[in-house]
Amino acid sequence: MRGYTGKLLRIDLNERKIAVEKITEKLAREYLGGRGWGAKILFDELDSRIDPFSPENKIIISTGPLNGTGAYSFSKCCINSISALTGGCNRSMVGGHFAAELKFAGWDGIIIEGRAETKKPVYILIRDSKVEIRDASKYWGMTTNVFQETLRKELNDTRLRFLCIGPAGERLVRYAALISDRRAAGRGGTGAIMGSKNLKGIAVRGTGKVEVADSEGFKQANSKVIEFYKSDKMIWESFRKYGTQIGPNFFSELGIFPTRNYKFGQLKGVEKISDEALHEYWKKNTACYRCPIHCGNLLTVEDGPYKGVVTEGPEYETLFSFGGACEINYAPAIIAADMYCDQYGLDTISTGATIGFAMECYEKGLLTKGDTGGVELRFGDHELIVNLVRKIAYREGIGDLLAEGVKRVSERIGKESEEFAMHVKGLELPGYDPRGSKGQGLGYATNPRGGCHCQGYSIQEKFGIPEEVDRFSIKEKARMMKWEQEYYCLLDSMIGCLFPGQMSVIKKINVYTDLLAPVTGIKEFSELEYLFKIGERIFNLERLINIRQGLKREDDTLPKRLLFEPMPEGPCKGQVVELESMLNEYYELRGWHKNTGIPKGVKLKELGLDVVVKK
Repeated sequence: MRGYTGKLLRIDLNERKIAVEKITEKLAREYLGGRGWGAKILFDELDSRIDPFSPENKIIISTGPLNGTGAYSFSKCCINSISALTGGCNRSMVGGHFAAELKFAGWDGIIIEGRAETKKPVYILIRDSKVEIRDASKYWGMTTNVFQETLRKELNDTRLRFLCIGPAGERLVRYAALISDRRAAGRGGTGAIMGSKNLKGIAVRGTGKVEVADSEGFKQANSKVIEFYKSDKMIWESFRKYGTQIGPNFFSELGIFPTRNYKFGQLKGVEKISDEALHEYWKKNTACYRCPIHCGNLLTVEDGPYKGVVTEGPEYETLFSFGGACEINYAPAIIAADMYCDQYGLDTISTGATIGFAMECYEKGLLTKGDTGGVELRFGDHELIVNLVRKIAYREGIGDLLAEGVKRVSERIGKESEEFAMHVKGLELPGYDPRGSKGQGLGYATNPRGGCHCQGYSIQEKFGIPEEVDRFSIKEKARMMKWEQEYYCLLDSMIGCLFPGQMSVIKKINVYTDLLAPVTGIKEFSELEYLFKIGERIFNLERLINIRQGLKREDDTLPKRLLFEPMPEGPCKGQVVELESMLNEYYELRGWHKNTGIPKGVKLKELGLDVVVKK
């Protein structure tokens, strides 16, 4: 079995013990890697409902069989844990170079358990087979950029790669992110979980290489990936130049760019925070390991109140969260907010969305100056959003409340704030209003980690890929979403990049999957039916984790604004999400009980999960 190193690290912070475990071929064949491995380990090793901040929670960092092989656009690693926001299963992905470096060091993944002593924070240093738990006391309090720069200088190694937290993770901000260089594993609060373990981060350096089973077959399959990219104008021209920054104009035109805390679907002046306008601040494109698309954009603000700000981004979701949700169309402020989120270690989606929710609460009189410490939370105030990022990261003043996320802020405020609290299962919604994309609404409601677009994007409704469908219709959306969710489980376990994976390769999936058999030597990996069964197995296992964590059918829902408040204007005027009928059809297709949302025994047996559950 090639493509894998065959080894996992298990690090117990309680006992400061490091153990090496083998990856079995059975685990590889049934769960592939990445997201699949993380779900399997979480299910097997967490016996009952746990508090996300308890030492019993685990951080599982996994690579896939294609990481480090040179396969185009396979740079990401997956981080699984119980979410600080939802209390359910969470997976967060990050690109860059960490995954490849971990494979070069000889490791397929890391399981972190326990908790270091409160006043003795640590970091983990991995240099090939040498693994150390080191004192991090002098680094505690550093921003992510300073920590990474400092350690590289002290260890005299500019090629060290990191996963680390900033002040937000140290203070258990519930949507704290893990940062790798300038890239983020943002969603679900994995940074807060690392902070709860008094772990500052992981630094890795490897000097080995990843072996493949059939080097000539792999070379041919990989060449077809680049050929396919070049044949796709959207990926090879638009995406290579702008990355996800093409999004605000496009989605605002569709009427699904969430604005003013999801009240509207179009932002006035949206062109000021989209592609061409942002390109005025462009310095260069950046890329993850072995990716020819280099969709990252390094931007610099050279004058005005945010002079000197530099960031790799902002991505579309950041432009939505600080732009649309907070009704800001001043690009330098969003660029600044993005930079500070990276440095403090914050998920930009949840940060901006929580601020936008607080703004509406203030507008409605549910929050007052007495609650905010004199801060006026007004839509459109670009200086406010930048200042609030710091307050949230350090839990200062009103930032202490906002650090808890939309769901908990709403619970504390009470009154009618629940009507417009834009989250699912506790995870703040991303930048697509499902009143104009009905399948997206079903995707949000049924996503294992909550309000997320990365595990069901309804690409057909937005871009007509691989075929065009009526975005306002609910017909066949359950079938469409089930298929997409299983595809993303597969993609997240290989582990391929979502951007070309959903924008281009989804039209011809074997462009990616044809890489698996020559890399691993596992013939079954050349069969799409076999691979999609892996995807379905993973999705159902995540459902079982959520059930054990106390999530119910009632949690498969949407904010009331989307269900009962028609879009007031624009192309989607008058639309709401007709969720219940889609949900019933979806449960039937999934083989889940309609009344409970629990997978039926026959489905578990079909997927080989009946044995897992009995254990």
